[in-house]
Formats: sequence, C-alpha cells, structure tokens
Amino acid sequence: MRLGMVCLTLVISCAGAATAWGDDPFGCKHSHCNLQGDGTYPNVVVGIIRRIGHDQDSQQVFRWARHQEWWKPLPDDASAFASHVRPILLQTQGPHGHTSFTGLMGEDEFDTAPLNEGDLVRYSPHDAQHPSPAENTPAAWAYWRLVGCIQVLCRAGDKACIKPYRLGSYQHDTGKEVNLATGHVLTHGAVINPVNYRVLSNNTN
Repeated sequence: MRLGMVCLTLVISCAGAATAWGDDPFGCKHSHCNLQGDGTYPNVVVGIIRRIGHDQDSQQVFRWARHQEWWKPLPDDASAFASHVRPILLQTQGPHGHTSFTGLMGEDEFDTAPLNEGDLVRYSPHDAQHPSPAENTPAAWAYWRLVGCIQVLCRAGDKACIKPYRLGSYQHDTGKEVNLATGHVLTHGAVINPVNYRVLSNNTN
C-alpha cells in the first residue's frame, strides 16, 4: 500500500535504535543529537518510524544545534522552532547494524499527515515538485532550506508490503547503498530502484 508525501526538516542520525526513551529520546545529552551536519541530508533513507517527538524534543535539538553555531539563519527562539517543526525518529540500517535517523518535520505537514509509529517510510531531499515554502519570508526560507520529504511506503504491521524494501541509506539518483554518516558508497551494499525504492540487488559487486 503506497501512501502520500510529507515534508521533513533537517536530518539527524543517532547510534543505535532507540527502544527506551527516558528523558533524551533523540540522544542530545550523550550523542550530540547525532546531527549529520548543518544542512539537509542529501541521500534517500528507508526506515521505520519509532517515535514521533513533541515540543520538548524539538526545543532540545534546536538548543544543541545553536550551541554548535549551526542553523544561524533561523530565528534564535526554541519555542518558535518547536511551533514550526516536529522531530521524527526512524530506525534504519547502517554498516554495523541497526541505527537511528531523525528528521524534523514541518508542523503544518504533521497536522495533515497520517503518520504512525511503526510505518515504513522513505526520506529524501526536496525535489522540483516542492521548490519553495508556502510563505515568502526570511524565516520560512530559513526553515525550508533544512527541509526534506518523507513518503509512507507501508503502514505499521503490513508484513507483506515491507518485503520488497530494505532499511538503509541510498544515493538519490543511482539507488546504491551508502554509509549513513559519510555518504560513501558501500562496496557490498544493496541497490534499490530510485523510483519505487524497492531492492534490486543485495550486493553491488
């Protein structure tokens, strides 16, 4: 079952799939929020939603990033940031096993999108179908430049649906599997169809 698209903002990865949330579900206290960098993650990620964050999560990630002097174009206001974005934690596959990947989703999109924990989704950077934010303001453009999109591939519990897919990070154009952190192509990685995201090959030899 293939479903609609939702926009995500910024890409963050965390070492290890989160199973016990505690007061730091996105790893900000001990793993620096595992931000991949000061900008949009450029590759496709196939993963399972493990947590839909709240205002407190969003503010925590924002404060850590600003402490690193990232996201300078954004308004310096954690509450405003939380009103615009919502963190979403995905479980995906890294070169050494399961890992986690967090995206910050536009709050307006979240309000209209039927996302559920356990859904299989695809993250990717924005394409030509999403060329600009809804509002032409400096703040809107600042958030927009961190934004990617997520597409729900399968609903939670639909085992038959998920069979053709493989968790991981892939090049947007070629579908070759890459290291989530470095973006380097994995020598023995999988290859997916970059259009429907289904596995073509489990080895690139």
